[in-house]
Order: sequence, then C-alpha cells, then structure tokens
Amino acid sequence: MDGCGRFGALCRVVLPLAAPGVAATAIFAFVSSWSELLFAITFTSQTEMRTLSAGLLFMVGQYEIQWGQLSAGVIISTLPVAVLFTFLQRHLIRGLTAGALKG
Repeated sequence: MDGCGRFGALCRVVLPLAAPGVAATAIFAFVSSWSELLFAITFTSQTEMRTLSAGLLFMVGQYEIQWGQLSAGVIISTLPVAVLFTFLQRHLIRGLTAGALKG
C-alpha cells in the first residue's frame, strides 16, 4: 500500500478484515438488548415505560393467563430479530467462521 496514509490503510486494510467480526458482534448485541428483561423490570416503574418483553411478563396473572394476547406479543417481539437475522445471516456466518479457517 505505497503512498497510503494511516487513514487510507485503516479504510482499505483493517476495516474490511474486521467487518465480519464487527457485524457478528453487532447482531449479538442487538439480540441481547432486544430480549433483555431484568433491567427493564428493575428500572421502569411506570406501566407506560415498560419494554415489550417486560409487558409480556406482566400478562401472566396469578389465576389467569391471556394465551392469545401473550402469543401475539411473542410473535411481534421475535419478528424484528428474525427479519434482522434473515438479512444479515451472510455476515453473521462469515464473522463466526473467520477465525476457524486455517491458512
């Protein structure tokens, strides 16, 4: 890379090599934060401020469970993650297998 400065080397060498790992990490971070429940229950005191997963937890009552609404909420909550995985599956698999190749 003759004549290439530090920024050019970063953009042309380092970022393409790191892109699959960064994409895999970003997908894992999104899925982890999307389905996070403990902090959502701990830090929200108002009903209007609950996340979707915390709201689904509170749909389970002591004597009655609203199965229809609970099932619809679960489908709605998993839909964005499934769509994201469908579009970014190629990058995720490339990032997971990048360190497994020999040579």
